[in-house]
Amino acid sequence: MNGMIRVGADAWGGTLEDWAWIGRPSGPIERVLVFIHGRNECGPKSGAADWEAELIAAGTLWVYPYYGPWNWCRPSVSAWIDSVCERVAALVDDSVPWVLASGSMGGQVALEHLRWTKRSFRGVQVNCPVTDMAACYQALPDVRRSMALAYADEPGTPAEVLERYSPLLHPELLPDLPLQVLHATQDPLVPKSVHGDPYVERLRAIGKQPEMVGCQGGHWVVNPGPESEARARFISEVTRRPSSGPGLPWRWWTPVGGHGLRSGL
Repeated sequence: MNGMIRVGADAWGGTLEDWAWIGRPSGPIERVLVFIHGRNECGPKSGAADWEAELIAAGTLWVYPYYGPWNWCRPSVSAWIDSVCERVAALVDDSVPWVLASGSMGGQVALEHLRWTKRSFRGVQVNCPVTDMAACYQALPDVRRSMALAYADEPGTPAEVLERYSPLLHPELLPDLPLQVLHATQDPLVPKSVHGDPYVERLRAIGKQPEMVGCQGGHWVVNPGPESEARARFISEVTRRPSSGPGLPWRWWTPVGGHGLRSGL
């Protein structure tokens, strides 16, 4: 199996924003949200979408790791994401809670990442997540190519590899932490009946209590309305810090050129 990476983002140098897009709130930081992007979002992120901006304005430090094109999760991808998060963690007070969020391909990455990550998350939110890798493999030719390239050095047959990294087939490996699944009922690419629903059912069958939020529309839930309210509520609830007061600021906080950061110590 392709094992852990030997050199993470810290060793490659550069600034934090070489390895992640960072959305910084103007006030105190209430939480850190690590968002794992989907298959069609592999380029540099240029700014916050409306729903992201709302959460950032509410005190969310948004971390969007660049983990490479079409990198379906495996231990080396998980280790790379951890290495980016370690650079963020060095700048944020230890009492600030972290939450993991994702969508589509990133849903598989987030759920599998929890098998290996060294970081403690208060909860995980997945948006139209891929949970059945074999079913997704059959969906579109470019999905097949992306999986073949992502797992080219994995031992075993393609069927064995897809089984190894399908969250649906090993629900018991999900840590005991809050999980919210947002899934559009008309999703043509990652059907709710194939991915979201059976995954939630298998989790409940072994005593876990995921929240399923069925939403109108196609792939990727971004519309304002009850879904957005449910998303914001979940993130707020799992990262609430009783008696701690407002979120804590960065250990240092000096913008450089409008986006980089420089130590004030």
